[in-house]
Amino acid sequence: MDFISQYKGLPRGVYVLCGARIITAMGMFIFSFTSLILTSILGFSEVFAGYVLMCSSICGIAGALLFGRLADVIGRKKVLVTAMSLGTLNLFIGGLICRTPWVIAVILLTNFLFSGVLPTFAALVTDWSNESNRSQCFSLLWLCINLGFSVGQVFAGVLFYNYYPLIFWGQGLGWLLCMIIVALFIKDEFVPEKKRCTTEGSTDTDASRLQSHRWQFLHMAVRDKTLLGFILTLILLVFAHTQISFMIPLQFKNVLGLEQCSLMVSHLWLINGICCVIFTPFLTLLIKKWKPIRSILAASLVFVLAFGIYALSNSPSVYLALVPLWTCGEIIYNTTGGIFIASRAPEAFRARYQSLNSFAVSFGQCTAPMIMSHYLLTHGYLSGWLLVALVCLAAALLIALVYRREKRLAADGCSDSAGETSCCS
Repeated sequence: MDFISQYKGLPRGVYVLCGARIITAMGMFIFSFTSLILTSILGFSEVFAGYVLMCSSICGIAGALLFGRLADVIGRKKVLVTAMSLGTLNLFIGGLICRTPWVIAVILLTNFLFSGVLPTFAALVTDWSNESNRSQCFSLLWLCINLGFSVGQVFAGVLFYNYYPLIFWGQGLGWLLCMIIVALFIKDEFVPEKKRCTTEGSTDTDASRLQSHRWQFLHMAVRDKTLLGFILTLILLVFAHTQISFMIPLQFKNVLGLEQCSLMVSHLWLINGICCVIFTPFLTLLIKKWKPIRSILAASLVFVLAFGIYALSNSPSVYLALVPLWTCGEIIYNTTGGIFIASRAPEAFRARYQSLNSFAVSFGQCTAPMIMSHYLLTHGYLSGWLLVALVCLAAALLIALVYRREKRLAADGCSDSAGETSCCS
């Protein structure tokens, strides 16, 4: 069948990387329970938890930009092995100090390193793929991530309530296995900037040009107004999606109790992971010929509907029943973002451009807990979900304007890709 055969014949490295990502996703426990760790285990307020999550996302932004540059300068594989080795050590230490406030430092460093390896993974997929199979490569990677995540969430709620340190050690084990797979089986085909200069003949001019690359990609990205609008839309969508992991545990903790709430959260993410595995091949075929901007518009409208309904009910069954709906939006924007950014990126800046995707994710995650925790001080949770739905509506309007601008530029024979604006006379 087409929805299975579309994943045949992809580069070997993509399959290896997908296997590694299944393992890491199986152990992704911390991110699902961070708000409960801060409030229920450590006893901090919801506002303080919001600020910690904000700091965690700031660390993610820094990690994405730093490791994105390093992946372009020294190579993908070295960055992945180094970051995941540090992450493994950090998580094993986290299991030892998980009941003390020092674990906040572990959470911050975990997000810094994890956000750093994501653009490197995306850059590897971009290096191995081409325009004809890139959509299938990113789709398969996303499918495998959620396959592992859905399996891991079967145990996540039980581990959190009964064997809390294993939340950290389990994730650390996943990182360790992934690092070993990358070290042994991943071949880095990208030629780093320094080696490229040495091969082509290094001069002072070359060195000066490479130094200017540090911030040139940001200048190019800002000048690409279509890419900028796309990134801003992603930030809004991530802001909305982050409320699932931030608001829902807090919303139902007092109603259901900590044990039942942790089980509900794990069931929610289990359903989400299963839906991702089932829906991703079909949605990939459906939107394969769509322009990425159109796909993001569809994801925004799906979020408006799902979170708008959340604003009308306090029933846990309703929240679980709507998981398949917002999962469709999640699949679309996650599989589309990397593809679109890859299409705008010059070869020398692929990892750094992909770091913009991680930047959008981290920035959305950064602002979501901080803004919502303060909003909930004077408003209820249903009002909070209404605000989330309005944010998604704003994202839909923004990407619709970008889509309209792109159609007008195409009609006029113009382009602003890669920061260069040109028009046909």
